[in-house]
Amino acid sequence: MLKYLILFGLISTTTFSQKKKDIINNQIKTIKVIDIKNGLTIFDSKTTYNKIGKIAEELKYDSLGKLKVIIKYKYNTYSHLVDESHYDSEKNIIEKIKTNYNKYGLKIDELHFNTTNKLIKKHIYIYNSKGFKTERKTYDSLNVLTITKKYIYN
Repeated sequence: MLKYLILFGLISTTTFSQKKKDIINNQIKTIKVIDIKNGLTIFDSKTTYNKIGKIAEELKYDSLGKLKVIIKYKYNTYSHLVDESHYDSEKNIIEKIKTNYNKYGLKIDELHFNTTNKLIKKHIYIYNSKGFKTERKTYDSLNVLTITKKYIYN
């Protein structure tokens, strides 16, 4: 399977992912990834960027090139991701993720909601005095701790 990366405004076949700086400097607005199989062109994904080089929207396709999921991103004034909405191919909401930050810009929690806006899980982040993430605790919809992930720095 041969993959091509098509950039609107700039065509590049040597890069598989772009850095934010490259996106801004080259005024890239959209990146499409396509698969060419047996002479057929099949969409893999499409990523749209905002004016400051952050991902605004992603479209993901199945192996037949049919739209599978749409993900839309919203950022606060500090360019932190605060809202991530997942939609099916019919544009029905599948999941919404809200992210909150502390005064230092560190992610403190991530709340996952279902189609009826009911909390289905949450991640709580804990940091040490140097600002390094030390734990991520995952709670289910009943606020029961299900997983603790520890980060150890040497």
